Amino acid sequence: AWHNQPAETFLAFPDGTFRSLARGRRVEDEDGFVQGAFIVQDPATALAVSLTEPARGEKILDACAAPGGKTIQLCWRGAAVTACEVNPKRRRRLAENLARTRLDGQVDVIGELPAGVLYDKVLVDAPCSNTGVLRRRPDARWNWSADKRDALVRLQSDILEACAPRVRPGGALVYSTCSNDPQENQAQVAAFLARHRDFTLAREEESLPHETGHDGAYAAQLRRA
Repeated sequence: AWHNQPAETFLAFPDGTFRSLARGRRVEDEDGFVQGAFIVQDPATALAVSLTEPARGEKILDACAAPGGKTIQLCWRGAAVTACEVNPKRRRRLAENLARTRLDGQVDVIGELPAGVLYDKVLVDAPCSNTGVLRRRPDARWNWSADKRDALVRLQSDILEACAPRVRPGGALVYSTCSNDPQENQAQVAAFLARHRDFTLAREEESLPHETGHDGAYAAQLRRA
């Protein structure tokens, strides 16, 4: 029932607050749009940013960065962010959003994971089935199948495997999705921890839309020994 309701549009600001946009209003007409004073993000995205716990000067890798909302939120909190996006078209969109928010000079945008570089934190906002955002992505419910979900679970696992070695000892790997499917979330994290004994689950949070009033989302902070 929740996902059959029209989606609200939310604006996110550098101070960590969110504001809903009145229906019928264009984002581009809001004061501060051209100046990059805000981005369009649902409050559920704050889960991943909060669990990343960005601190000023920390070196953070956003491993699946486009379109850049979480990269921008991490920068607003003072982190030194490297934004990785393998898809060239999505990487251009990432660059456009960084330019509008005047952060293009502060973020290192790359197309593949760097070799031999360790980060304080690595955020994996993984490709997922979008089951938490069906009101925004109505096409996703028609494209969903168990086979497609299982393929995404394998892709998520591969990305986690590639990113885990980039976390410095004592650092954190944060895994997030915009899904409420346990196979993509709790089961994915449990499988990762079974393979990597040097990581432990520090915190996990989930937004269930009918409870939070926001998009569905999941995030887990995995600490490396």
